[in-house]
Amino acid sequence: MHRHLFSVAGLGFMLLLAVGSGSSQDVGEIKEGVSSEVTPPSAAAPGTIEEFEAETSSEAAAPSATTLATIPADLEVEVRTMDLIPGVKRSLEVRLGRAIPEDVLRALAFRLRDSDPSKYKRTFMVYFLPGMTPGAGAWATTYFTPELEVTIFGFTAEEELAGADDVLGKVVGTWMLNKGPLAHRLIIYRNGKATFTRMVFKDGSSMDTKVKETRTSKGRRFEDRKGNDFGEFYLLASDGSLESWDRDGLIFTLAAVEK
Repeated sequence: MHRHLFSVAGLGFMLLLAVGSGSSQDVGEIKEGVSSEVTPPSAAAPGTIEEFEAETSSEAAAPSATTLATIPADLEVEVRTMDLIPGVKRSLEVRLGRAIPEDVLRALAFRLRDSDPSKYKRTFMVYFLPGMTPGAGAWATTYFTPELEVTIFGFTAEEELAGADDVLGKVVGTWMLNKGPLAHRLIIYRNGKATFTRMVFKDGSSMDTKVKETRTSKGRRFEDRKGNDFGEFYLLASDGSLESWDRDGLIFTLAAVEK
């Protein structure tokens, strides 16, 4: 497997492309803008952007270039081809440098689909954010079957900073687990002499728990005052991340949300 880091002027983001054997892409094939009827340029002759937008395709048509969202120039995108059956299926694993809005995700999906000049009946893309491990929950998926289907399991960029931390008290910190069905924001706050955690889920629901805080050699520890059957607790590490533990060990780490 070969890995290349490109600064793609026409694409408008950094693309780290890892291509498996039997599959290759040229940086010239990924061009800025798609139209309502688009055929990706051939590998042998990428052509100009004007030629690229003028061609047509039997695949599901991409929206007009004027209706697609702009992909941020500083967005880091790492792509790896996981499965490829010529003419039938193409599966991609996509790592993003951060969460993005849904409209940007849609634009990125069309851009990545059209980066390959070959045609496929189905194109599957699974997206991960920094720190996520394949097989342990994804942030989002985009499937072309052939119409585009977008599913976001975690929080989008807008939802990450939405006003869910309107707590009555002083906020100690806010952290995010942004993957799969367990995606949630966790807020630790104090109200008077009491300390609480608040879990805020993607659907807007929340749950508050009164906790006790103790200082340990590894960091500040927060656990349910009533206790629990699994010995679960949170540990605020020196780097600002919040770790979720039980008696069997580390469960996951939540990243701090910066505002």
